[in-house]
Amino acid sequence: MKQRTARLMLLPALILLAAVFAFPIGRAAWLSLFRDNLGTQLQPVWTGLGNYKRLALDGRFWQTLLNTTVFTVIAVSLELVLGMGVALVLNQPLKGRGLIRAIATMPFWALTLSCCPRLWPTKLIASCLAFAPNISSSIRWVWVQPYPDGSASAKIWGCRSW
Repeated sequence: MKQRTARLMLLPALILLAAVFAFPIGRAAWLSLFRDNLGTQLQPVWTGLGNYKRLALDGRFWQTLLNTTVFTVIAVSLELVLGMGVALVLNQPLKGRGLIRAIATMPFWALTLSCCPRLWPTKLIASCLAFAPNISSSIRWVWVQPYPDGSASAKIWGCRSW
């Protein structure tokens, strides 16, 4: 009985997940059976598996597939080895390990901060940093958001804040 209830409770999420994944894949598969003249108002022409036949006979496709496979294998292997090495070094008990970990992970969280200027207003940061609301309010994170309508990079590159 408990398994049945659990499965029923998971059903809406599974249906949504299937729709999110299945629809684009199914639509792409359907569209691949047509020859479409992009940039024109001509109607797509049914080709069936003709596109796949043409692709299978194209030498550039196979060379591209080989290049992509080699690049992927090399890149993933290097990332695995380097990532494991860095993880093993950062797991060692050494002085300043917290600082080194913060510096090592900086590219991940700094990119998130730079791409999300709407997450920077003072009140949100003050509520997240409940231990020091006065400090975060008084500083207003000028180094992150010197302009009230967006980030410094938006001003530098001439972009509008979204």
